[in-house]
Amino acid sequence: EGPTKTTMLESEPLPPYSEGGTEPRIRVVQILPAVGGFGSDPGREAKFEKLLSKPFKRYRKSSAMLQLVLSGMPPRMRGKLWLHIVEAEEMRAKSPPGLYSQLLAQNCFFRDAITRDVNALLATHPLGSSLGAGGAASLVDVLCALAVHDGELAYARPLASLALVLLSQIGDDELGFFCLLRFLDWRFRDMLVGSQTKLKQVLHAFNELVNSRLPATAKAFASTGITDADYLVEWATTLFADVLEPRLLV
Repeated sequence: EGPTKTTMLESEPLPPYSEGGTEPRIRVVQILPAVGGFGSDPGREAKFEKLLSKPFKRYRKSSAMLQLVLSGMPPRMRGKLWLHIVEAEEMRAKSPPGLYSQLLAQNCFFRDAITRDVNALLATHPLGSSLGAGGAASLVDVLCALAVHDGELAYARPLASLALVLLSQIGDDELGFFCLLRFLDWRFRDMLVGSQTKLKQVLHAFNELVNSRLPATAKAFASTGITDADYLVEWATTLFADVLEPRLLV
């Protein structure tokens, strides 16, 4: 058996997460302070421009690149950087010509549900007004194209929040669609369907982080019977692109 809540609160480490003997592929990292990450810093922007000038595969395993990204992306460059890092344009080039238009031409069984969710999301999310006129239609189109393209995944509500953040920075429906596909390829799909191993790993890592960094919070949660899954699943499955509603925080 695993440790009890009392043991966890005494700061003893949790055992490594495993499922069928497989060690986790997720690790907890200490995110660097976002010095200049949310403002204008010509020096840092020049470093990101250099990153954009070469194929990302040349930097994929670079620790310096990881530290640069974790320190915060310049706001005006986020869309370009996301597309570059996930290689969305390369994916579009390798896909059948006109794939996005072909998907939109097909009937989407989930269009009504997607439209309802998108309208509700845009009315409450801080980025709701960032898409401008026609933004709701663009977001619905991206999600419908994905639902037609991936019949097993189809549509899940967390996808709307992630797609909203991507479109707010990228501004192009078709590129936003391919960027979303690349995010799903990055083991994000497993958080929504299938074994959901990645989601279990995220929950485990978060539990370790809260117990080690915020023991008083962990103790308060435990005393009231609140578990990480009570609020983290809904948040993590948007890749933290959504905003936790007050009802999840009270």
